Amino acid sequence: MELIFVRNNNRFPGGKLPIIILIFGIIALYILHSLNIYYIDLCFFRRLTGLSCPTCGLSRSMLSLSRGHLIEAISYNPFMLVLTVVIFIYLATEILFKISISIKATKKQYRVISITLTLLFLVNWAFILMSSN
Repeated sequence: MELIFVRNNNRFPGGKLPIIILIFGIIALYILHSLNIYYIDLCFFRRLTGLSCPTCGLSRSMLSLSRGHLIEAISYNPFMLVLTVVIFIYLATEILFKISISIKATKKQYRVISITLTLLFLVNWAFILMSSN
């Protein structure tokens, strides 16, 4: 298994619209949570099932991270926080440095990666469910 870095000539591989949506989404989320004086449950999954969703706490985690409270950010949703930071780094290398990152692996290695990520996701969700009670 190896990481492959390729120089990309296209500045915005998916076009500019996903970047604009991402920026406005982050700003809207930050405003919603910053100005939310009264607790309003924004999670549809929680409203429907009564359970915390797998990404529950991610917004609070990102807000804590933006304020420099790393331990607090990790305590809300550890796996999704790390995954989100990795995705932001990936997008930054694509957009700012025009470098595309990919993984070259065999089918068996991809299967191991998929199973590992799925197990981490489920363990993280169990952690969220236990910590929310």
